[in-house]
Amino acid sequence: MQHDVTFTSMRIAIDIRHINANPAGVGIYTKEIVTELIASNTNHELILFSVGKRREIPEFVSGHVRRVHISLPNKLVNRLLHLGLISLDRLVNTNIDRWFFPNLHYIRTEVPYVITAHDLSFILFPECYSRKMQLWHKMVRAKKLFQHARAIIAPSLRTKNDLIKLLSVDPEKISIVPHGVSTSNTFSENQYGKYLLQIGTIEPRKNHVGSILAYEQYRDSTGDNAKLIIVGKLGWKIESVINAMKQSKYSKDILWLNYVSEQEKWSLIKHAQCLLFPSLYEGFGFPVLEAMTVGTPVVTSHTGSISELVGDAAILVDPFNTHDIASGIFQLLSSGELQERLVQAGKKRSQSFSWKSAAEKTLGIICA
Repeated sequence: MQHDVTFTSMRIAIDIRHINANPAGVGIYTKEIVTELIASNTNHELILFSVGKRREIPEFVSGHVRRVHISLPNKLVNRLLHLGLISLDRLVNTNIDRWFFPNLHYIRTEVPYVITAHDLSFILFPECYSRKMQLWHKMVRAKKLFQHARAIIAPSLRTKNDLIKLLSVDPEKISIVPHGVSTSNTFSENQYGKYLLQIGTIEPRKNHVGSILAYEQYRDSTGDNAKLIIVGKLGWKIESVINAMKQSKYSKDILWLNYVSEQEKWSLIKHAQCLLFPSLYEGFGFPVLEAMTVGTPVVTSHTGSISELVGDAAILVDPFNTHDIASGIFQLLSSGELQERLVQAGKKRSQSFSWKSAAEKTLGIICA
């Protein structure tokens, strides 16, 4: 869809309930979009809506931004919304022209809204989610929310096609707006030596077990003593990952760093021999884009939208086949010429992804 970005001033409420002090994934997306909207000095009034403990939510400062914070537990607010006992419009308590929901959530509003659909993995791979998360997705009524939206933003063609096929969403309502990327110009020294890196919340969809098994096969066949560093906070169904790390013959060389600071994350990406990202399914793939930005070659999945993201700038493998993942690692690390080609291709490709551009397109869609 094409949207005209010339419009009268509007009052736009933005849901930031899912942002916390250490955002990841969707939280980063929301924070970056809001930051760019503020920096654009738009004549629209932005109302940022949050609940829970205010100290856990980043501050956004600007003359045309107003915060509406409800000091009630998020679970209680969700329950009231689900039962229809309250609406988001009432909580905001002011007249607004549009809602923007950067993520799927409990939503009850009479105001036209735009929502971002990052992926439909909860439908395609329900086994990768805990029973609690599966229930949560049923409770928020995703199909209804997407079908009733004024417009939907998808980060990739794959996600757009999934919305159409799986939820019968009108394709005319869906606009593809790729995410942007932010990087760092300062990197700390490498303190780990040679290593492969995987980034992502510890959960089945990220396929950490597949990475560990492929890493073992790679070391068995080459004798390479490179470490495997895994960065990601604990999610759900973590037992298989923890067991795979502990039981590996190379367990002393498999390091789990949990959540790290932004600077440490960028330094780890910058110094890695490669980013290993064999996720079962992604609607976009932030770590892959981040690696390409700083010149780290990537071994990643051919599934989901990642092949759409990387083009010919990465080694693509079957995430369901550990031998294929191990072969991809070997193919990359055994050829300096291939590494250099992918580094240059990745840097060039990453230049087309901008948070400023994403925010401008998002605003145009919201106000159309």
